[in-house]
Amino acid sequence: MRSFFDYDLQTGNVYRSEKLHDLIGICPEAAPATAQWWFDRIHPDDAARLKTLQPDLFDSTIDRYEAEYRVRHANNRWIDVWEQGCLLRDESGTMVRIVGSTKDISDRKQAEQRLQEAYEELAASNEDLQVAEEELREQNEELAIAHQTAAGEQQRYQNLFNFAPDGYIVTDMSGMVQEANQAIAALLHVQAADLLEQPFANYVASDDRLTFRSLIYLLSQNPQQQRQTDDLHLQPLGCNPFPPR
Repeated sequence: MRSFFDYDLQTGNVYRSEKLHDLIGICPEAAPATAQWWFDRIHPDDAARLKTLQPDLFDSTIDRYEAEYRVRHANNRWIDVWEQGCLLRDESGTMVRIVGSTKDISDRKQAEQRLQEAYEELAASNEDLQVAEEELREQNEELAIAHQTAAGEQQRYQNLFNFAPDGYIVTDMSGMVQEANQAIAALLHVQAADLLEQPFANYVASDDRLTFRSLIYLLSQNPQQQRQTDDLHLQPLGCNPFPPR
C-alpha cells in the first residue's frame, strides 16, 4: 500500500491512503478530508515557502510537481517528506485534481545533515590547519631570522677572537686546546689549527707546568668560578721559553 492522496479541487475533499495516515501516526477517522488540515500540519517555515509556489501551479500549464517539507507527526516530532504529484486539468486548462504520493525521507535528511556537519567540521579543521601552517611559517621565518642573527653574532665573535692583537686560547677541563687565535699561534710558531685538541701544557715552560695544571684542576673543581689568573712562561716547541707579555 502506497502513501498517496487524491485531492478533488471541485469538491474540496481529499482522499488519503491508510499508509499516508500511518506516516504521521493518525488514524483516518481523526483526519478531516480537507487540504487545509494537512497544510496546517506543515512546518511554518516550509508552509510559507510552499505558499509562494501555489500561484505557479494554478496559473501554468505544468502537469507535475515535487516538493520537500516537514510535517508534524502525532507525537509532535517533525518528519521530512518528499511529495510528488500530477496536476489534472479540464479541457479549459483549469486544474481540477491533484493526485500524488508522500514519502518519508527523514533518514535521508538526517544522513544529509550528518554529512553537512562532517563537511563543516572538515572545513573548520582545514581552516585551523591553514592557520596553524601560517603560524608555523611565521615562526620558521622568525627562527630563520634569529638563526641568521645568531650566526652573525657568532661570526663577529669569531672574528674578534681570531684577529685580536693579544693571544687567546680556550681549553677544556683537561687542558686540551679547543680554540686558539692567530696571535697565540704566532707566539708559539705554529698554525692555529695545529693547536686544536693538543695539550696546552706542551707549550708551557716546564717550570710552570705544575702551576698550569693546578689552575686547570681548580677550575674543574669549581666550574662556577669564571676566573683564575697566574703568570706562565710559554715555550714554543724546540725554542726557549719566554715570559708573558
